[in-house]
Amino acid sequence: MMECADRESEEESRLVRTLELRLQGLCRLSDKAYTQIRPATFLAAFRQYAQRIRDDETALADLRYVVNRRHAGFVDRLRRNYPRLTEAEIDLLCMLLFGFSFDSIRLLCNHDNVDSLYSRRTKIREKLDLPPGYGLEKFLSELAAAPHETSNPEPNGVP
Repeated sequence: MMECADRESEEESRLVRTLELRLQGLCRLSDKAYTQIRPATFLAAFRQYAQRIRDDETALADLRYVVNRRHAGFVDRLRRNYPRLTEAEIDLLCMLLFGFSFDSIRLLCNHDNVDSLYSRRTKIREKLDLPPGYGLEKFLSELAAAPHETSNPEPNGVP
């Protein structure tokens, strides 16, 4: 019975690593979208790919799974502690925590206007009740680093 558990753990570890590599590749690919020799052609093809991702509500489930496993229940804690967050907002937070660049997120979320992504971030900050000047990325890294037994990190040490 112990061997079976060990084998399942090894398989799960390989799966998580495979998903991480796939997501890291996507991250690098989307970063290159604006720097290729024929950026318009690359961008058009990538946008078609991104549209398929957006049309499939479960497409970023891999990302949520990897982030949740890597950071001891990060997604579960977001859902539990911030029930007003939508799945799209959780996906955005996962992309930020995973290390997707702002341009990559804009591309994947089809935000041609940079202000629309800033607007989404502002709405998320409001739902997280972050004080002015407290960075979203700082909040995410603190929540990700917090032991899973604890609830939310308190911005600026304020309970």
